[in-house]
Amino acid sequence: MSATSKESKEPTNLWAFINTLVDAEPKTATEDDPPWFEPGQVHEIDETTYWYFLELLPPRWMDGNWFAFGEGAGCLRLFWQVKDAYFARELTADETRTFRELSGVSLNQ
Repeated sequence: MSATSKESKEPTNLWAFINTLVDAEPKTATEDDPPWFEPGQVHEIDETTYWYFLELLPPRWMDGNWFAFGEGAGCLRLFWQVKDAYFARELTADETRTFRELSGVSLNQ
């Protein structure tokens, strides 16, 4: 199962970039192998993990079931839901920089 990209949005530079980030076969987390969020790897996560990060701090960016989590100037983690499945991807430093530029997310949010 591919981590399907968001289809209901008009293509924009940000969404075109996001589509490239999420277009990958996800690694499925298990109880013995939790999602430690390797940069560049899409992870299928459980609903509890999705909500934990959504509620831990205010999202740096959010659009529907998609949000970016980040602390300070560190790399962002992108989370999303497709039907009953949940996914996450830690962005690399370069991807975080591009995401911030395209989305308008500042380091000080």
